[in-house]
Amino acid sequence: MPPSFHPLSEDHLVLLRQEVAALLAKGAIERVPVPEVGHDCYSHYFLIPKKDKGLRPNLDLRDLNYFLKKEKFKMLTLAQVLSALDPEDWMVVLNLQYAYFHIPILPAHSRYLRFVVGHEHFQFTVLPFGLTSDLRVFTKVMAVVAAHLRRLGVSILPYLDDWLLKAPSPQTVVSHLQTTANLLLHQLGYTINVPKSHLTPSQMPPFIGAVLDTVRFRAYSPQKRVQDIQAMIPIFQPWSWVSGRPTLRLLGLLASCILLVTHARWHMWALRWDLKFQWAQHQGNLSDMVQISEGTAKDLQWWLSNPNWVNGRSLSLLQPDLSIVTDASLLGWDGHMGEAEISGLGSPAESGLHINMLEF
Repeated sequence: MPPSFHPLSEDHLVLLRQEVAALLAKGAIERVPVPEVGHDCYSHYFLIPKKDKGLRPNLDLRDLNYFLKKEKFKMLTLAQVLSALDPEDWMVVLNLQYAYFHIPILPAHSRYLRFVVGHEHFQFTVLPFGLTSDLRVFTKVMAVVAAHLRRLGVSILPYLDDWLLKAPSPQTVVSHLQTTANLLLHQLGYTINVPKSHLTPSQMPPFIGAVLDTVRFRAYSPQKRVQDIQAMIPIFQPWSWVSGRPTLRLLGLLASCILLVTHARWHMWALRWDLKFQWAQHQGNLSDMVQISEGTAKDLQWWLSNPNWVNGRSLSLLQPDLSIVTDASLLGWDGHMGEAEISGLGSPAESGLHINMLEF
């Protein structure tokens, strides 16, 4: 398709040209051959705000992604990380810099990854950020590297470009770090992003949204997330109206605490129900308003109490003292506790309720 030219301010154009120069120096992009200029697939290359209030370039690949097949794949989860830790483990965390740029694109396919800055035409020669397939491709490639390291005796938990190495002693984890760095830096040509890594052996490093404490054998939410949640909650007053965007953001932040804060799941359900039965019924426009029920506002106050945060979540597997099993259907309900059993029929008033409400 022919490229679409988007007018840019002079300041933005200067920033984009600086980024293009850096990408050319890394070998991540190349100029489009003159005979092919204006042909095949172009995407919009522009600037978006960063968390630190700066700007970063972004390649909008939505049109191309429409034609790409989404395939399932498995990524490391926080639950797997927590279950893999042992008491008193020592850990280091590696962050790989420009990791995607080490995966080349088939030369014939670079024509689908073109963009324009000013009146100059470029195309990616490596895996760019934003493709539907990029997470899967990168995870599959790095899984081979991680498997090789495990055969060398390295205990490693890779999550995209963040890798956790663990061992019973600081000396062993340093040895594993040297083995890993030798493979990544000298054999594969990767670069370690030192400012974002934690290369000194620690028993309490941050990793993929959690603070891992192997001395107390607990996991905690990062302080920044606690502050973000507590700063948002005051706008969710009883019967107040809040737009879908901040409501979804708060729900996402609360959901990220499920494995890190005891009873977190129970204190986000009310907000979830408000979203489900109000906002979602209107096709989920981010500007649509959600009325916060009294129960939701009361439930959210729980998150403002610091004692609910400070203990984090135990990594030990606890055996329950008592197990209660309940179930419900449109016809009735039942429950079991040891040898005790109870059941009943649903009332006419309950027949129109959603099955999730009946089970709740």
